[in-house]
Amino acid sequence: MTKDKKLIYTLLNRTKTETHSLKTVSLSKTEKRQHLKKLKKQLRSKRTHSFPTHPGYLVAAVVCLLLLFSQTATFQKVQATTVSLLQDIHFSISEALGQSTPSDAAVSFDQIQSIGDVDVKMEELVVIDQKLMFNFLVDLTSSPEDTLFIGFEEMSVKVNGIPFDNDLFWGTGELLESNNKIQSWTYTLVLNEIDDLPKEWNIEIDVKNINLVIPGESITGPTVVKGGASFTEQTSKAFLTDSVQSYPLDFTVPIDSYDYEIDTLFIHPISTYINVQLSTTKDIYQLLEFRGTTDTGETILFERDSSFTLEGTTEYTFKFSEAASSITQKELINSKSLTLQLYSGGSPEGTDAHFKPYGEPITIELD
Repeated sequence: MTKDKKLIYTLLNRTKTETHSLKTVSLSKTEKRQHLKKLKKQLRSKRTHSFPTHPGYLVAAVVCLLLLFSQTATFQKVQATTVSLLQDIHFSISEALGQSTPSDAAVSFDQIQSIGDVDVKMEELVVIDQKLMFNFLVDLTSSPEDTLFIGFEEMSVKVNGIPFDNDLFWGTGELLESNNKIQSWTYTLVLNEIDDLPKEWNIEIDVKNINLVIPGESITGPTVVKGGASFTEQTSKAFLTDSVQSYPLDFTVPIDSYDYEIDTLFIHPISTYINVQLSTTKDIYQLLEFRGTTDTGETILFERDSSFTLEGTTEYTFKFSEAASSITQKELINSKSLTLQLYSGGSPEGTDAHFKPYGEPITIELD
């Protein structure tokens, strides 16, 4: 921060505006958005117009702007916080996980906080098997063009004040098509101790410091936006876990020199997974997927989604893919049975993979 900017903030901190004697009025969401749109237009105009840059002039301009937004034309006080662009954008955990149909089986946070000039919105949270998943929206409208959010420096998840082990934590991100300055990030945390938790949950998710990068630029590290935010919500363990149906599979498929133990199929209104275990912690590069059909002949495909190692074992998660199947997640749930087989494309160096089936097909009767 330059010396002039520091002086500006010092003067602003000493500036007091008399507003308690003014009448209070409320603004509708539409009026708030109109004020925000006007403010953003004024801020953007500074790139093409010349203004005096002396700190005294800048402070006076900012104070006038604050007065403008704290009063109406008749000098009535307006109690309205700045409207975030994220307020009217909703991206469900179902959509974040690649499914087309939203579900009410997730805990809705719908909370927005700011870290520096970056708005962060905690959307939804869900538990499938031992995995707790939640998604954020990050608004980078005020950041330089092409800036990407690549994660928080620190993150913690607590239930009733008890923190979970962050060693089994990972996240993935994507740009939303509707606005390429809005990113969605989905985080997954493995909960080994979920059975020991009480019935009622107070979930607290704390994040600290945002890492931003501009792809293609030569940098020694990410730009860090300092600050923190905390998101809390009440729910119950039953609400999060009762929606999951599990089907033990318990068969082994040998591929090359490894035995893949096909463990369990988990079906949830939001997403469906197959867990596979391998008795090694080595990083095995093997293109794998499950292919099959439903009882009505619809084709389905499960793609490798993630993996983690624990106590000498690697666990792989294969997620049902709507994009590569002929039915949706909702239609899959209503199926009477699934027939699945493991396919491998080997370990090609390029993208030209040739998949072939391994083991025998297995049919799972669904409740």
